[in-house]
Parts: sequence; structure tokens; C-alpha cells
Amino acid sequence: MGEDIKLIMNFDELESINPDIYAWITIPGTKVDYPILQCKDDENFYLTHDAQKNESAYGAIYTQSYNKDDFSDFNTVIYGHNMRNGSMFGDLDKYRKEDFFNKNQDIY
Repeated sequence: MGEDIKLIMNFDELESINPDIYAWITIPGTKVDYPILQCKDDENFYLTHDAQKNESAYGAIYTQSYNKDDFSDFNTVIYGHNMRNGSMFGDLDKYRKEDFFNKNQDIY
């Protein structure tokens, strides 16, 4: 079904960049390949800031603190902008086509 993929992330290095980075999301066949962040002080901080905490219209991929950062909740909502250029979650529109969906069902 899915392709073999090996992800190696140095979370010590990522944490030195920003301690709010706690996970990574990659979806083969799309441009989705980003850190996942969570700001405990401001639920929507990463709506308008990038992973380095700089103001950005793109924002970042993030969760709010009502979700645990170990993904142990029944559901975890992951937020990100649907950008027209395909960045962030813009490529998720590809899943509207049944053939793409059938060939790209894995999310890491």
C-alpha cells in the first residue's frame, strides 16, 4: 500500500531552534514536510508565525494545547494554511481525486 520511508529527525537540534517543535509531519506525494509546533501561551501563535517564531503570513503547522503533544488523544487537530502555491497544507486538495487518494494513503 504505502512506500517505504525512513524519517530521521534530530529533535534535539529542532528543540534548540524552537522548543515548541514536538513532532514532524510528512505526506509522500505532497509538499507536506514540516515540523509540528504547539505554543502553550497563545493557542493561535503559529497561525501567524513560522517555526522560528518570526511573523509570517504562511504561519506554521501546529496544534492547540487541548491536544496532548504525544498524540494520545482520540483525535488530534493539526492546523495549517491551505496555500495556493501548494505549500503548507495546500497540496491536500490533491486528495479530491480518487486516484491520488488511493495511491497516497500514508501520513508520517
